Amino acid sequence: MINRQRLQAPRENGAVLIEPPLSQAAGLLAHNRALFETAYNKFWSRSWSELRREARQGLLSGDRPSAVSTPGSGATDLILMAGHQPELFHPGVWLKNFVLFGLARQLGATPVNLVVDSDIVKTTSIRVPIPSERNLVASRFIEFDEPTTERPFEEAEVRNEELFRTFPRRVQESLAAWSIEPCVTTYWNEVLRAAEHSQLLGERLAAGRRSLEVRWGCHNLEIPVSDLCQKISFVRFVYEILGNLARFREIYNDCIREYRRRHRVRSRSHPAPELSARNEWLEAPFWVWRKRVGQRQAVWTRQNDDGFEIQVGDDTDLRIRFARQVSDKQLLGEWRQLDERGIRFRTRALTTTLYVRLFLADLFLHGIGGAKYDELTDDIIRRFWELPAPAYLAVSGTLRLPLPGYAANEYDRQRLLRLLHDLRCNPQRHLPSAIPESAKRLAAEKAAWVARQAKNRTQSRERFRKLKELTRALEPFVADRKSKINEELASIEEQLRANHLVNRRDYAFCLFPEAQLKEFCTPWLQLDQLLCATGT
Repeated sequence: MINRQRLQAPRENGAVLIEPPLSQAAGLLAHNRALFETAYNKFWSRSWSELRREARQGLLSGDRPSAVSTPGSGATDLILMAGHQPELFHPGVWLKNFVLFGLARQLGATPVNLVVDSDIVKTTSIRVPIPSERNLVASRFIEFDEPTTERPFEEAEVRNEELFRTFPRRVQESLAAWSIEPCVTTYWNEVLRAAEHSQLLGERLAAGRRSLEVRWGCHNLEIPVSDLCQKISFVRFVYEILGNLARFREIYNDCIREYRRRHRVRSRSHPAPELSARNEWLEAPFWVWRKRVGQRQAVWTRQNDDGFEIQVGDDTDLRIRFARQVSDKQLLGEWRQLDERGIRFRTRALTTTLYVRLFLADLFLHGIGGAKYDELTDDIIRRFWELPAPAYLAVSGTLRLPLPGYAANEYDRQRLLRLLHDLRCNPQRHLPSAIPESAKRLAAEKAAWVARQAKNRTQSRERFRKLKELTRALEPFVADRKSKINEELASIEEQLRANHLVNRRDYAFCLFPEAQLKEFCTPWLQLDQLLCATGT
């Protein structure tokens, strides 16, 4: 299983982290399938294998213009999944999509990439390296749209079309000093084609990325989370949690507190906030918002004699009742009440992976952050569903922009800081060879006071005062040396700041040359050849 000590971003440029190793993937997949073969879901009084079969059939059914046919996708009941928000992420995140397809091809599975459009738009700009005043590396943020309030991707429309259209030109102008030919123009042409059919920011960004993947031979099925949340299997998942919310909330909060103790996390928001209670109303692990409003609110649930009712945020006028024992047809009918009233009911981060790992995926591919937090999800699965937690993979990588590096290092900085400290405290050690007699006398007097031993507190105070006075008197004789070292230190610190920007791994993928991205990502589409070449 996962070796959590290895869940660190690779330091070397071009390096990849896959944990556990890909050689174990087939065994992990078989292990996960076996977990559900004989398991029984008490709430629905049905076998897990039956619930999963129906959920997976629903996942792969329906008309999805964004989905691209995958060789063998209709002829296998094996499903590999990964997912991310439809944003301008770095190449190490994008790598997951290529490993997903390559691994699915090797194992004869259907690769499904979840577009997490239920998450909020966190930024509408990217960091871009630019020349500093001294021709080193600095950075600025370039916007592709006006900032938006915290709206989910599935609701967030592009606000400034002119800003959106001119984004690649402004990026290219900023990168021109480095002679980098980013793929942003090629990518943005595809994004603008998607703009002809959609006003949604996330749909445009995802469609552009998807076009590059297809061109490079990566054919994952793409499904948005908003689509998943309309499926009967998802409604069952929600009902099971809401119908047992008191128990779920207790386990959920206990697992979060244990995770924080185990990892010494002090923040009350990491890895997730605990679920609250207001008298008989309990907070559920989902988000809800009104269509076209988009401000996410908590879901509050209260049990009653024949089922439960939910309340949207603090709106006491917006409450909907649900019966406990209903058929699938009635279940969907009640669920559609929400949609008819313009209410969007969506997962939070932890419940997204809970649902996917329990109902849909034979093997899930996480990034580093998701893999760390799913330690908590594992605990919830074991305690609430009384199942062994399915295994998963963590996939990430490091790719750096082809920017110039600088010779400065932290050792040089520390050496100069120590030298400056000694110049302040012991200027007599650094006097130039040609100095006036007055400086020599001051240095000799200080040496005498340093050698003098104080016999009582009065003498000790006098000795301290005199040494401080002599040190201050000697400082002008080393002022030039001090000034030159400060200049050298400033230059080194500027180079170190530049190196920090050079070595960042989180630049958006569209800043990279297409050839560099393809060299990093596409070998993972042919895993048999790659594993033979690397000997793994």
